[in-house]
Amino acid sequence: MQGSGGRIKAIRKYANGIEFNETWKIWIDSNPLPRLPDPYDRATLIRFHLIHFAKAVPAERIDKTLHQKLQAEFLGILAWLVEGFRLYMVDGLKKPPLVVTSVESWQRESDHIPEFIAQRCISGNRFSIEPKPLFDAYKSWCRGIAEETNARPHVFPRHATSWL
Repeated sequence: MQGSGGRIKAIRKYANGIEFNETWKIWIDSNPLPRLPDPYDRATLIRFHLIHFAKAVPAERIDKTLHQKLQAEFLGILAWLVEGFRLYMVDGLKKPPLVVTSVESWQRESDHIPEFIAQRCISGNRFSIEPKPLFDAYKSWCRGIAEETNARPHVFPRHATSWL
């Protein structure tokens, strides 16, 4: 996963807030993906770039002379980098479709509201429920399956009703 860059706002406890430029990228190497605490948080979803490495190179196929081969191709690699930077300056950096699909899939896997709706709710035009009892039932259901609630009370009804 990789953050997207930009300005960061931070506030130390009992201090004034500051704003500064992001000058780093955070990489998380993980086999099982962690569950998103709030799969509806747009800020999280636009910042993460999920890069799936589907293949591993077997030990017998590792090229031990790759470093020398790359050195021999230095000028071509440099030209490729310069052209890539030129295109970046013109068009910006867009997420590849596979990265977008991977993040969307991760969001769906992290969202257990549809599972709650399927197990605990009866839907139809003639049924209705107030947001608070629905969220309370959801919290109770989450405790029963030992999961954190992945929606805040004020946004839960909007997301839950999209599944009803």
